[in-house]
Amino acid sequence: MTSKLIQSARILHPPVNLQKIAELYAPSIVYHDSPEFSYTIKYKGRFFICLHKSGNLLRDRWSFAHELGHIALNHFSYLESQVMFSLSDICAQDNALTVQSDSTSLSDEQRYILEREADLFAEELLLPRTLLQPCLYKHPSLDQLSNMFQVSKEALAILLNKINSYEWEH
Repeated sequence: MTSKLIQSARILHPPVNLQKIAELYAPSIVYHDSPEFSYTIKYKGRFFICLHKSGNLLRDRWSFAHELGHIALNHFSYLESQVMFSLSDICAQDNALTVQSDSTSLSDEQRYILEREADLFAEELLLPRTLLQPCLYKHPSLDQLSNMFQVSKEALAILLNKINSYEWEH
């Protein structure tokens, strides 16, 4: 799925431009300082990705890709009721959001699965193998690849270990 998105967005080299991917789904992007996590909500058929500004570019890119995963993987179809909010809540001066959701619609295990799927989506989106494989020979150091793809060394090492390209310490 992510390879088709990357192709549709015409991304030919790292790092993956997440704004181009987001344009395929047309969500509104909202940045906030509090709460200290990112999330996606659907309101009146429209998606809002609410991104926490952590100050860590690599963490923020991962969060953005993870939240795009919830949209691309159609995770909202599994909820009995969508997370509801008032648009004015996003701009509240105290940064407090009033969020109401049916917490009984999914079990903890089901929520874990959806979160894990979004993590895997983020991994595949930020480190697409079609872009990664050619770089492994040109830029063999973990630092170089991490900088090139704008991902953490830990995330990169985990993927490289999964595909058995290299054994990296992280």
